[in-house]
Amino acid sequence: MSEVLRINNLSVEIGKSILKNISFELKEGERLGIFGSSGCGKTMTINAITDLLPTEAKVQGEIFLCGKDILKMDKKQRRRYIGQNISMIMQDSINALSPYEKICAQMRRVIKRHYDVSKNEAYNFALSQLEEMGLESKKVIQCYPHQLSGGMRQRVFIALSLCTKPSLIIADEPTTSLDSIAQMRFVDLIGEICAKKNFPLIFISHDIGVLARLCDRVSVMDKGEIVEEGMTRDILKNQKSDITRRIIQDTKKLYEV
Repeated sequence: MSEVLRINNLSVEIGKSILKNISFELKEGERLGIFGSSGCGKTMTINAITDLLPTEAKVQGEIFLCGKDILKMDKKQRRRYIGQNISMIMQDSINALSPYEKICAQMRRVIKRHYDVSKNEAYNFALSQLEEMGLESKKVIQCYPHQLSGGMRQRVFIALSLCTKPSLIIADEPTTSLDSIAQMRFVDLIGEICAKKNFPLIFISHDIGVLARLCDRVSVMDKGEIVEEGMTRDILKNQKSDITRRIIQDTKKLYEV
């Protein structure tokens, strides 16, 4: 498997130290979960990878994406390269679709921005993406977002994100606003897509149960550092760090309530 992402000693300061010597790698088809309590640095790590840090941030280290160190690129080149290679599934993604346009217009615009295709070719490609999400494509593509259920909107958003044929998918706590049943359906859908397309995935969550269902490996963060990493099953059975043990125990208590 070829390497898609490699981070070496990534540190970020925004007035104070935010991330400290973060290092990990991801190969094709691998699924990495980044786990930790709120404020531990999970989202800041992703913001560093996707160039979404504030302008005053001081960044050190290396971020190799598909073989190129994006931190050595100028801002315009970096943004374009990231847009070509990474697709993001954000928190509350079901509300990220424009309420004023039909799904057809939104998907066609994204496809034509990335590919030199006709309107008809873009339309047919959009249909195929929606079908892969298990949706009635010809019906859904003519709908406005408010005409679809929350679960359907989320599937549409995933289809939209994958239109660019990314090298890497990053999901930043996308199940936060979903009930437990919808969470599991969403997690299973992401797993099926990644398995089918061999997509590498970074999945951010404070819920170890979600990561156990989806991810091969887990990196545990606390106070801007990775305190433990390994295969998901190993970390669930035998935590080497007291911090990891405490976070997992706190998560279990929430399920017991």
